[in-house]
Amino acid sequence: MVSLGILVMLALIWHRSDRGPKQDDSPPKAQGQDKDADGEGFASENPVLEGELSEGVVTDEAASNENALKSNASEVATTDEAAANGNVLKNNASEAATTGDDASSPRTETKNMDHEELSGEYDRQKLQQILSGMTTEEKVCQLFFVTPEQLVGVDTVTAAGSATQEAYEKYPVGGLVYFAANLQNREQTREMLEKTAAIAEERMSLPVFLGVDEEGGRVTRIASNPAFGVQEACPMEQMADEDEARQAGSTIGAYLKQLGFNMDFAPVADVLTNPENTVISDRSFGSDPGRVCRLAAAYSDGLH
Repeated sequence: MVSLGILVMLALIWHRSDRGPKQDDSPPKAQGQDKDADGEGFASENPVLEGELSEGVVTDEAASNENALKSNASEVATTDEAAANGNVLKNNASEAATTGDDASSPRTETKNMDHEELSGEYDRQKLQQILSGMTTEEKVCQLFFVTPEQLVGVDTVTAAGSATQEAYEKYPVGGLVYFAANLQNREQTREMLEKTAAIAEERMSLPVFLGVDEEGGRVTRIASNPAFGVQEACPMEQMADEDEARQAGSTIGAYLKQLGFNMDFAPVADVLTNPENTVISDRSFGSDPGRVCRLAAAYSDGLH
C-alpha cells in the first residue's frame, strides 16, 4: 500500500511538469500597478487594452460624477424651490393676517385700490352694454350740447318738469348749457339741475353734462347775480400768476359743484395776438403763449 501511494504521487508530479508553466487566464488589468490578494504588484501585459480600459474607467467615473453633480444640483434646486414656496406661503399668510387684523394697513389700501380698479372695469363693461343698446338716433343726440330752451321749445327755462321730461325722452342730448336767464337763485338752480339730472339718468342710464360759462371777469352767469352771494373773480388778463389763477378756479369750481353743475366752459386758453380783438380781450391770460399755457393749466387744476 505504501509503494502504491508513492507511485501515484510521482505520476502526478510528472504530469504537472509536462504541461509547462501555468497560464494566467484572467482578463487584463487596468493601468498601473494593481494589487493582488497578497498585496504583490504586477504590471499589465497589454498596454493598448490598458489605455482603453483606463479611458473607459475615467469616462464612467466622469459620468458618475456628472450624475452625482446633477443629482446634487437637483436636490439644491428642489431645496431652494421648496424654500421659496415656503416663503411665498409665509408671505401670503402674513398678508392674509394683515388684511384680516389691521384695517388701516398698507395692504388694505392696496386691496381698496384693486377694488376700485375692478369697479372701473365693471363701469366700462356697463357703459359698453348701454352703448350697444342705443339706437342710432340716441347716439347722435348724445353728441349735442344745447340750451334748455332749444330742447323744450320755450322762451326761458327756469325749472325742469314734465315738459323737460317729454322733450328729453324724444331727444336725449349729451349736455345742456345754462345762461343767466335760467339761473335765478341758489334754491331754484339746484332744484332745476337735480331734476334734469334725474330725468337724464332715468332715460339713458347715463349722467348728462350740465354746463355754464363761469370764467370770471365779465363772463359770469352766477357771480354777476347778487342772489347767489358769491365773490366775482377778476378778469383773466389781470391774474398775476399761477397761484392766483388756481385759486380763482378753485373758488368757482366749489360753488358750481354745490349748485349741481358738472362742467364749466372755462378757462379761455386763447393767446391774444390781436389787441383789437374785443371778443377775447381781457378774457385771455395774455399775449405770451408760455404764460397763457401755465395760467390756463393752473386755473383748470383749481376747477377740478
